[in-house]
Amino acid sequence: MLDIKLIRENPDRVKEAIKNRNLKLDIDVLINMDKEKRQILLEVEDLKRQRNLANDEISQLKAKKADFSSKIASMKSVSQKIKDLDSKVGELDKKIAKIVLNIPNIPHNS
Repeated sequence: MLDIKLIRENPDRVKEAIKNRNLKLDIDVLINMDKEKRQILLEVEDLKRQRNLANDEISQLKAKKADFSSKIASMKSVSQKIKDLDSKVGELDKKIAKIVLNIPNIPHNS
């Protein structure tokens, strides 16, 4: 099984290997799914960063005995979005793995 990074960095080599083995696989679909997954992961990481900052703010508000209920309510929606995006990443991982398993190894030049 080829590494997705190799496919991402050398799509022409992989396409040539597929062509030489007379297979019909669309590497562009795989590359687009990988790109979408990486974009979602960036968004998830940003949301997690926001959630962590909010947790720190909530801790500070608790220490001051201030009201923090509005902050918690807003973070619930962020947590749900993170959960939804993580689910989407999992689905993309499965699809990507299924495609990658069908990609043949790149033959040696000799």
